[in-house]
Amino acid sequence: MIEGAKWRRWIYFYLPLGLFVFTLLFPFYWMLVTTFRPDNELYRPWMAPNYTPFWTSHPTLDHIKYLFNETLFGTWMINTLFIALASTAISLFCGLLARPPTLMSSPSFSHIATRASIRSSTVLRGRSTMPIR
Repeated sequence: MIEGAKWRRWIYFYLPLGLFVFTLLFPFYWMLVTTFRPDNELYRPWMAPNYTPFWTSHPTLDHIKYLFNETLFGTWMINTLFIALASTAISLFCGLLARPPTLMSSPSFSHIATRASIRSSTVLRGRSTMPIR
């Protein structure tokens, strides 16, 4: 923490921290407000006298109802989840095969240390890891 007068703490710690948190959280606030804003408020020009960009006058659930009832959002979410899980599994498997040979000699990895994993480790890490004769 910053030592010294209170004004130093405010200027060098709390003010930058507050700006950082505001910058980080503002897009989430904007998405939340926009979710509940009706169409006529969404497309209102910014020069209109009753333009309120940071809150909504008449919140609605129409956009959420449309998302879940009129689109294939559930299917899209399941597809995204499947791709995320598959790519994670593939990455973990490749990382397992590409682990250094010293890890394979440790007792905790002895049950998966095979010649195939040593060969695939060499192939996955490339020629640069092989000794030059």
